[in-house]
Order: sequence, then structure tokens, then C-alpha cells
Amino acid sequence: MNTLPSFNDSISAKFNVVFSEAHRNQTRGRFSSGLILFCSKRFKLVTINIEKNWIFVKISFNNMSLIVGGLHLGPGT
Repeated sequence: MNTLPSFNDSISAKFNVVFSEAHRNQTRGRFSSGLILFCSKRFKLVTINIEKNWIFVKISFNNMSLIVGGLHLGPGT
């Protein structure tokens, strides 16, 4: 499982965090395509799917639900 990045306590107290770690496409060079999603703890958050290039979650509040996705499309995609 991914290791959660460290955040200051005030952010961690207010938000749920879902993330996909950055990765390298080659043996050299910098990491790319990491994603992070912050969701207020006032909402119910359910992780649907996490892969290296996307995150999909279901956010619910007051009998309403919304599916939210974050997608990384690198150069040349």
C-alpha cells in the first residue's frame, strides 16, 4: 500500500486524503503523475479505485452522492 505523505496536523484534522504515488516512467529523471485528493471530513468518502494515473471516489452528504475522478494525462498521451 502507498505511504501517506506527511501533512501538518491542521490539514489532517480537517481533511481525508486519498492519493496515488508519483512514479518514474524511465530509470532516470524525476517522478511524475502523482495525484492527491483532499475531501472535507464533513463528507463521507469511499474510495472506488486508485491506480497510478487516476483516483475515483464517491463523496456523500445529506442523501446526495457524487462520484469524483482525478486523472493524469502526461505529455504525449
